[in-house]
Amino acid sequence: MSGFSELVAERGGNPRRLIASCGLDPRALDDPDNIIPFSLGARLLDLAATETRCPHFGLLLGQRQDLALLGPVGFLVSHSPDVRSAIDDLIRYMHLHVQGARAQLSADGALAQFSYHIQIPGILGAEQIYNVCIANEFNFMRLLCGEDWVPAAVHFCYPRPANDAPFTDFFRVPLHFNRQSSALFFDVRYLDRPTLSADSGLRKVLQEYIAKVEAQHSGDFPAQLRGVLKMLLPTGKCSVDRVSELFSMNRRTLHRHLMAHDTTFEELLDALRREMVAEMIDKPELPVGHLADMMGYRSASAFNRAFHRWFGHAPREWRSRHVTSASV
Repeated sequence: MSGFSELVAERGGNPRRLIASCGLDPRALDDPDNIIPFSLGARLLDLAATETRCPHFGLLLGQRQDLALLGPVGFLVSHSPDVRSAIDDLIRYMHLHVQGARAQLSADGALAQFSYHIQIPGILGAEQIYNVCIANEFNFMRLLCGEDWVPAAVHFCYPRPANDAPFTDFFRVPLHFNRQSSALFFDVRYLDRPTLSADSGLRKVLQEYIAKVEAQHSGDFPAQLRGVLKMLLPTGKCSVDRVSELFSMNRRTLHRHLMAHDTTFEELLDALRREMVAEMIDKPELPVGHLADMMGYRSASAFNRAFHRWFGHAPREWRSRHVTSASV
């Protein structure tokens, strides 16, 4: 979603209002490390296309993105020895940034196909997701092969838009809609072309670093869930049903995933609230009532009971003791 808020604002929309309308903290996209459920990202793109009266909003967003949005994975890709290795690296580590879709590289005769597939059926905003990602793939290939690179054709798996001029102007090659997949097709010989900026030494360092990151986060569903809960808490809509919806699963499946990690939704939510409150309670400029709202509590009494269970004192008593002890 890199650049989403800026593009919405440039086109006369209100990005914070759109984000809030999806039940998230309006500042949810301010931190690039925040995790956005795939279905919610697609929905935001769809809302933005309507808000800005720009049916090709996703295409515009994809045009202005580059490998930098992938962090270390993007750097690794740019330092791969050849185009085939670069695409393989991107596909190999794509799960660190995107869950809900996959990329695929295949070759048939003289043409290679670099495709993108959404794996969540019936998702709202799928067309915008495809627009973003095919534009990303185009920019990715230009970076690897040079500004003179052009695909042989571009396919989209949805019907041709009423106005396809923005697509023609950007890709400048034959466009085909209602196809089996969304993909770039290009001369297979490009796969063996050396990349323009490969550094084997830096590539090795990046591979080792990403391997460590992957090991830390492999199968870490609770960590993903914590990121979503952190964004939902201030909205007062942090329910198990809401979270299940954002992860495109029913609540029973959500509970099953958490049980595999020896935890529950309630335990994760309680631990996150305790952690966040511990970070903010010593800020006297933050009223206790406001803190309760930020944690998603519907009443001050419910927050007070939880606080006493966590820390052994009521919030105001804790602050009084803390300020007194800090002043001695």
